[in-house]
Amino acid sequence: FTSPPPKFSDGSLVKALEEEGIGRPSTYAPIIQVLMSRSYIVRSSGRLIPTPRGHLVTTFLKHYFEEYVDYKYTSGMEERLDEVSNNQLDWTFLLGDFWQEFEPTVSDVLKIRNRDIIDKLDGILGEPLLAGLGVEGRRCPACGTGELGLKLSRYGGFVGCSD
Repeated sequence: FTSPPPKFSDGSLVKALEEEGIGRPSTYAPIIQVLMSRSYIVRSSGRLIPTPRGHLVTTFLKHYFEEYVDYKYTSGMEERLDEVSNNQLDWTFLLGDFWQEFEPTVSDVLKIRNRDIIDKLDGILGEPLLAGLGVEGRRCPACGTGELGLKLSRYGGFVGCSD
C-alpha cells in the first residue's frame, strides 16, 4: 500500500504556496487563519489536517470550478493583481475580464440541483469519508439495512443512513 502525502505544517504550506507563486508574506498567516476559522483544517501535533468539511469544499471546488482553483490560474491572477498594484493594469478591466469568464460557470453550477451535487460528491468522497470514520463499506452499522451516504442539512454535509 502507498501512504498519503505528509500533512502540511504552517511552514511547509507557506513554502508550497511560495513555490506556486500564490500569496505574499503578509497573506500567509491570514490564509491559514481563515481555513481554520471556517473549520476547513485543524492543527494537530504541528500539522494542518483537513476536516471533513475541508474535504467536501475542496472536492466541490475541484469538480465544479476546476480551472479557478488550479495553482497556475491562482498564480496568474496574483501576477495580474500585482500589475494593478503597480498601476500597470486597471482594476476594473481585471475584474470585468474575470467576471465575464467566471459568471457563466457560476450560472451553470447554480442550475444543478443540490441533490445532484451531493450525489456527485458522495460518489467521490463517500468511501474515503466512511473509512475515515472507521466504517467499512456503506452498510449502516446502526440498522444493518440502510446505506450510508453523504447528506445535506441546513448546517452542512454529514454522513447519514438511507433508512
